[in-house]
Amino acid sequence: MCYMKFQLKICGGLFLAGVVILSLMFWLFGKHTPPIEVTGGKVLVYSIDSQGLSEKQKKKVSKETLSVLKKRIPSKVQNVSWQLIGADKFEVKIGSESLELRKRREEYEKALNLLPKEIRKELQYIPAQGFAEKANELIADKSGKDEIVANKEAIKKVIEAFNKYLPYRESYISSDELQKLLKGKGVLEFRVLVGQDRMGVGAQQINAIVNNLKEKGPEAASDKKLVWCEIMKPDKWESGGILGEYNGKMYVLLSNRLSECMLHSSGIKWRVKGASPSTD
Repeated sequence: MCYMKFQLKICGGLFLAGVVILSLMFWLFGKHTPPIEVTGGKVLVYSIDSQGLSEKQKKKVSKETLSVLKKRIPSKVQNVSWQLIGADKFEVKIGSESLELRKRREEYEKALNLLPKEIRKELQYIPAQGFAEKANELIADKSGKDEIVANKEAIKKVIEAFNKYLPYRESYISSDELQKLLKGKGVLEFRVLVGQDRMGVGAQQINAIVNNLKEKGPEAASDKKLVWCEIMKPDKWESGGILGEYNGKMYVLLSNRLSECMLHSSGIKWRVKGASPSTD
């Protein structure tokens, strides 16, 4: 197995490259994120620990690693490009925001900041998929709270600004967001599968845990004891456990306790020396 080492290289200026005017027009007037050759941006350089592998094996591992990592990035993202460098390195170029994206983001943030602090807090950290639904719930609130009643029109303006911003935002990913998605990928680790019997809770509590994933996403729904991990091939999953869905992807609930994990982050050095098929 291999794990990834990471090196970050920030490009201070624009790339010197010929750019077709058509690309620039798409950037200025379309929702497409501009290529890095137009705006500059950042380049992330990853190296793969391929010690002990032949040249042929190194190339195969590099291609497979790149293929897996690409799947971690949302399909609508347009400002990222990938390139293999030799047998054991690859780079990821991340372009800057387009002018239109920046404009839409600033309009949305301006509308959001006009709301009272308590209402803003309810909306600010909701995942994009549930934002409009939550905002509409506030508008439909029948509790008669003065703060909600007085700001219904302002909330509607926030929804309008968000809906204009979302298509542009979905096409863009920042270098910090990308690093977060790639962090730990390609690292072999082990965790104990958590089932309802192990947790000792009822169906109602399990449903609450699964709904928490659906509403908040895997990172926010995980804690020191339990963690949601994505299943790469759900159609071939046969290990059971507690499963949940978020943003069209399937996740399984695993233990996050040190006594039930083998993690590289634990500080204990370990590696797989060999593997062979067997039957139970």
